[in-house]
Amino acid sequence: MARQYRGPKEFFVDDMVSAIDGWNVDAVIVTAHIPCKHGQAIHGFVRDACRERDKPLLLVEIDVQDPRPVSIDKARDTVSEFLETQVLPYK
Repeated sequence: MARQYRGPKEFFVDDMVSAIDGWNVDAVIVTAHIPCKHGQAIHGFVRDACRERDKPLLLVEIDVQDPRPVSIDKARDTVSEFLETQVLPYK
């Protein structure tokens, strides 16, 4: 993250696109650290890249320092639901 989130958006987006295309992924899951506003801003570009490639995207909002906004159980439930509804039915 020290490289991707410091500098132009292309640092993060180009790495993400390279991973999506290079690994032929079925879906993309990105953790979105709630207090990280510059990271949150980049997620719109990631969403656009996923749409262009017809890949489902889940942005899991978390706070790595404070579990009160989103508990680990809630984050797990969110990922499970995404996989069950957006990924596994299409495999």
